[in-house]
Amino acid sequence: MRLPVGVVYALAAAALFGGSTPFAKLLVGRVQVVPFSSKTGKLYPCDATVTLNGTESKAMADQITTVSKERLLKFLGVLSPHDMHRVDMAMRIQLGLAA
Repeated sequence: MRLPVGVVYALAAAALFGGSTPFAKLLVGRVQVVPFSSKTGKLYPCDATVTLNGTESKAMADQITTVSKERLLKFLGVLSPHDMHRVDMAMRIQLGLAA
């Protein structure tokens, strides 16, 4: 299963498929995800507010995790390029990468 970056799937809660190397996409049954929360009141530097299907959520880059592709339950939508950029910046802050 080939998953594009920026696509949101349901696990136990909504999570963004954050992408992975081409090798992992083709040969490994796991993907990296960034979980979402509906609680957007308090934001940390590694959080990004996003809108998915008209609902504001918080992408929590400090909780990046790897899950089996089998745990992806259903397609929820695609983030806008602007929101994906915000998630990318939050991930760079969390991982200590240059912005």
